[in-house]
This record gives sequence, structure tokens and C-alpha cells, in this order.
Amino acid sequence: KANRDDDAISMLERAIKISPRNGDRLSMIGTLYMKKGRHKDIVDLFEHAHRLGLSMIRYDLDVILAAANLGLKEIARAKEIMLTALANAVDKDKVKEEIIKALDVAAIPDADRDAIRNMITSA
Repeated sequence: KANRDDDAISMLERAIKISPRNGDRLSMIGTLYMKKGRHKDIVDLFEHAHRLGLSMIRYDLDVILAAANLGLKEIARAKEIMLTALANAVDKDKVKEEIIKALDVAAIPDADRDAIRNMITSA
């Protein structure tokens, strides 16, 4: 909030080394990494947490991970994550809304964006 993203990232990275499966920390650092365009770091960090046993169903983490994959032009992987998030969601409308927001800012071809939007809205 104090516009000290780099300091926050540094502190969160240290905390994540100690406790790599904390969903709230992952959400915070994922959001900061997105602001910085550090898509590969998000994918690496979140997948590492899942390998270590992060088992909480967190649509917010799924949306960040899907957005990072869109940023890396990994369209098929992003779709897979989005569909999984929707399948596990209690409030599907909220998850769809968050996915659409991430989709709107993704630098992907319009044809891919339209196909994903149609897939999400019809799911």
C-alpha cells in the first residue's frame, strides 16, 4: 500500500522460503509479481507450492496462475487451470468474473481471448 512493491516482494520471498505453502502469502506475492510482469516466477512458485502439498482450493491462486500462463502465452495451460478453478468453485459467477478480468488485461491474440471468454461464460 505504501508503493514499496520491491520491499514487499523481498520480505514475502523470505517468508515463502520458510513456509512455501501459505496461500495468503502466495496470493500477495503473486499479485505483486503480476504487477512486475514476473509471470514465470509465479508459475514456478505456485507449482512448487502444489508439489509440496498446497491442497487448499483457492480460486484466487488459480486465477493468478492462469493469468501468469496467459502472460507466458501458455494458452492451453491457462484454459486448463481456469476450467479446474470453475469446476471446484462454490461461487462460479465470482470466479468467472475474476477470470474475465484477468483475460481482459492479458496480451494474447483476440481469437484466443474470444475463445476463452466463450468457454468461461458457457461453463
